[in-house]
Amino acid sequence: MERKYDVIALGELLIDFTDNGLSDQGNPLLEANPGGAPCNVLSMLAKLSRKTAFIGKVGKDMFGRQLRETIRDVGIDDACLLDDDKVHTTLAFVKTYENGDRDFSFYRDPGADMMLKEEDLPLDVLKQTKVFHFGTLSMTHEDVRKATKKAVETAKAAGAVISFDPNLRPPLWDDLKTAREQIDWGLKNSDIVKIADNELQFMCDEEDLEKCARILKDRYPNIKVLNATYGAEGSCSYCKDHRVYVPAFRLGGTIETTGAGDAFCACAISYILDHPIDDLKEEDLKEMLRFANAAAYLVTTKKGAIRSMPDPKDVCRILETVDIDKGDAIMNTENLEVNERGEKIIETVELSITQPKAGTVVTGKDPSGFDQAPIPCVTAKSDRYAIGKVNVNGIERDEVYWKDYATLVLYSDVELKEGETYNVFGRVQAKPGYVFYDPVNLIVNGEEVSPLEIEDYSLEGDSFCFYCDIKAEK
Repeated sequence: MERKYDVIALGELLIDFTDNGLSDQGNPLLEANPGGAPCNVLSMLAKLSRKTAFIGKVGKDMFGRQLRETIRDVGIDDACLLDDDKVHTTLAFVKTYENGDRDFSFYRDPGADMMLKEEDLPLDVLKQTKVFHFGTLSMTHEDVRKATKKAVETAKAAGAVISFDPNLRPPLWDDLKTAREQIDWGLKNSDIVKIADNELQFMCDEEDLEKCARILKDRYPNIKVLNATYGAEGSCSYCKDHRVYVPAFRLGGTIETTGAGDAFCACAISYILDHPIDDLKEEDLKEMLRFANAAAYLVTTKKGAIRSMPDPKDVCRILETVDIDKGDAIMNTENLEVNERGEKIIETVELSITQPKAGTVVTGKDPSGFDQAPIPCVTAKSDRYAIGKVNVNGIERDEVYWKDYATLVLYSDVELKEGETYNVFGRVQAKPGYVFYDPVNLIVNGEEVSPLEIEDYSLEGDSFCFYCDIKAEK
């Protein structure tokens, strides 16, 4: 039977408000990013040239209109997205920590996504998809829970493969006993599962992740492919008697992790659309995880979710240049161009170091306003975005931001005193999957020098490292 859609997803579509620096008055600035796990998944699938559609509800308000326009723009069919006349669009406020992890505060009591009912379902459309995907945010309340289960049953009866991501958000549940029961229902009715490490532990009351995965495999024999994601540690796939682990890509530049798991989930679904789910071999699972891990990594280097899904060409570029079989993602430089000094070139960049002024107090808490800050900085000319760390007097400080391909600012949180010398170490990492080799016209303390004349200059692993001293002036 020819089916109209590759993947249909049902669930929440909302606005993620993410931190975007401070205003001139020192107030937090928040960016309204379209989000919601099901549409994050569909957005990545659309990038992979899959035909997708979404079922859900938004408010008949400015945010609802923004969300509808967004999913249309990224190639998701919005014909089954309904407007609620009385309840506003769901909002989430996202706190991002230094390591990229997040904390969510939801404005959803109620929110429009909760208002979907069984009678709203397009049953004929649900019978026209190869894969149906859902999570548990559409199972937190009775009416939308009934609608979700009806949609799963309808798609399954029509022969669709069922994909499930628990996407546990404890604040949205009245009690965690109910959350566990609904995740249990989802696991019992799914063929493909993407589950995060904390969700494994939640469902198994066990800390050991490997034991958790085995418990789920034994408890839910209906699951044909169980993909467990471990954040920066990588991912593992369990299929029949196969267990395949692939490390994460550790190439630097992580800003936040919103949407990374959804990109991973989408890539796994897309792979299975092209490979019979009952005939997957270990090499297939490894290939699937490598692509999914690379896509997830690229999402972490941007803000937002639905609009932050990577181009498959960028994913492939990482896979072509990074050797991940040794554990961490190490840059594979076998086929790169070699310069006159015998160094392999990935990216050429011009760097210069600007002298700081004595008395400057550098906090680095407002990346949006750094262009006016009289602080130590590296100016780089390149077409890549970069982010890294700075080491001031042996202490690692805040992240380095390179905004609009212009200035890479070395943030610290110390007062620069006249005549005091600061040792600055910069590790500059480009994206996606590129690094800075062969810097030219390097200027240290106002004098142009060859990189080889800088003491302790080095090229290390997957990033360009430079060392120099700066001295605060009047």
